[in-house]
Amino acid sequence: MLSKDELNIILDYEDEKNRLGQFDQIYPVPSTAAEYYSYMEAKRYQNALMCAWLSTQNSLRKKIINNC
Repeated sequence: MLSKDELNIILDYEDEKNRLGQFDQIYPVPSTAAEYYSYMEAKRYQNALMCAWLSTQNSLRKKIINNC
């Protein structure tokens, strides 16, 4: 279960991703999120949350978002 704050972080990310338009997202992406996380000087919970979110299967991500 995700808390209200965690859901807000995820929904903000998804909202921004939907507004990309013709642009491509270059960071964070599922294939490199974990790698870049290991280079962060300060390990923050929000960054770990996003890394976990990006590594979640798309079908599960859509299900969670649709339930919000």
